[in-house]
Amino acid sequence: MKKISLILFLLAFLYPRLQAQLLSYEEIAEYNISELQTIADDLGVFPGVISYNHEVKVYKVLYQMDDTNDEPIQVSGALVVPQNTSCGLPIASYQHGTIIRKTSVPSQLSAELDIGLLYATNGMVLTMPDYQGLGESPGLHPYIHAESEARAVAGLILAAQQLADTLNFPLNEQLFLFGYSQGGHATMAAHRYIQQELAGALTVTASSPMAGPYDVSGVQANVITADVSYPTPNYLPYILFAYQSVYGNLYSDPSDVLIPPYDTLLPPLFDGTFSSFQVDAVMPSIPNRILKPEVLDSFRNDPNHRIRVALRDNDVYDWTPEAPIRLVYCMGDDQVSFENSIVARDQFMANGVVDVETLDLGDSDHVDCAFLAIISGLGFFKRFWEENNFISVDAAEVSGSTGMDGSISVTASGGVGELSYSWSNGGTTAMIDGLTAGTYTLVLSDATGCSIEQRYRVDMLTSVQTLAEGQPLRLSPNPARDWLEVVLPEAGRAADVRLFDMRGRRVVVAAEQRSSGLTLDLGGLQPGLYVLELQQGAQRYVGKFAILRAH
Repeated sequence: MKKISLILFLLAFLYPRLQAQLLSYEEIAEYNISELQTIADDLGVFPGVISYNHEVKVYKVLYQMDDTNDEPIQVSGALVVPQNTSCGLPIASYQHGTIIRKTSVPSQLSAELDIGLLYATNGMVLTMPDYQGLGESPGLHPYIHAESEARAVAGLILAAQQLADTLNFPLNEQLFLFGYSQGGHATMAAHRYIQQELAGALTVTASSPMAGPYDVSGVQANVITADVSYPTPNYLPYILFAYQSVYGNLYSDPSDVLIPPYDTLLPPLFDGTFSSFQVDAVMPSIPNRILKPEVLDSFRNDPNHRIRVALRDNDVYDWTPEAPIRLVYCMGDDQVSFENSIVARDQFMANGVVDVETLDLGDSDHVDCAFLAIISGLGFFKRFWEENNFISVDAAEVSGSTGMDGSISVTASGGVGELSYSWSNGGTTAMIDGLTAGTYTLVLSDATGCSIEQRYRVDMLTSVQTLAEGQPLRLSPNPARDWLEVVLPEAGRAADVRLFDMRGRRVVVAAEQRSSGLTLDLGGLQPGLYVLELQQGAQRYVGKFAILRAH
């Protein structure tokens, strides 16, 4: 393990509330493109959602921050780094959900690490804090404690910045925050903390808190007061023990608030070696059944009850975000009520926040909502990411060859200054012609040296009739105007799509694939006849259609 001392120590003087210092780092895993694609397939990610641009390496990072008593404590986290990058990369910090067992964290290669891998292969550096008290951090995790969550998040981001030169990943100035469940709360807390306490050191570009308990003392406290079953009753003892460790005034002994046998049965289960499932196994289905009746009655009726006051100290919705923020939730969430997001949105708007939005992903429960929410964050961040001078190929036209008459023409944008073109056949312009059949590589670079690489295939074509041979496709409408619907012969299977005009020239169009079909965006194409070729596994399908008018 490598040891390193960096200017995080100096930041402690400029921003004394952070008190963060990088201690060490070590590589713990690496993934090639094929492995990353397999991970996405296993998770059920639809084709086209993830761009597999980079192989990825994972590092475990140890750093020091101030704990809830403002004393130095070691914390850990995962740093996920795209490989072979020349362009400045944004940092995205992912905050994980509720974890009780210390080893079930990103730096120990937990399942949630997959989120970091899929974001990183797109071209983002991912920081994934374990939080205080989890991973390789001593003591009980201060669960749903805003200040410690925020310090852990910010400390790892700063550590990543300091490791950029050492690990050879260039950074731009963009910073994105997102997280689910407890991670939604931690994301909100970190965004507020960075804006209010670390202005000048860090600036949030955009954040997306997801299904988090932002109104801990109000909406989410109904879990305590309601006499109804709850799918994860471990939340209640976890927050009681955590807040006692932070504030020290909730009780003198667990038996002051918990009835037997829970006063002696539950505390040992939070030593970091047990899972949430093991805690739930000994909990009653109605969480408040572990509380003494007089404690529950006082909590219900006294707005200044010591537990209520501790919860209120960790509400994270009444502030004024200066960066765009999107709150994601599911109406069917059975663990963290969607009303947390509505309360936060309404308070933000009352505080004068303009750039706030909500995204309702439907009736999924808390578990099923997670995947939809987390994948949605990538598209949200790309709104801002792609505006940051990134090079992109906006259109490409590939003409098939009948000998040495193929051609490729691209339209590119972005970058800093004038773009330069370097083709594998020696070409240096946006268009190359006189091509034989084969694959051609283009490296596009800007004035700073930032570059991207694209590959194009020129096919050997003898005639349009030869091109059109294959199993028929169902296309509609035909003739088409702005869009075309294609029924997938093998529903749910990834499809490779290619479109040709009647001269055999390949035309690039945007395709959105669903489980049973895909939609082609025909905007910009000239009127005329076209041949669509679709490959699923070993089977090739074709269809002809017409476009009635220019767009």
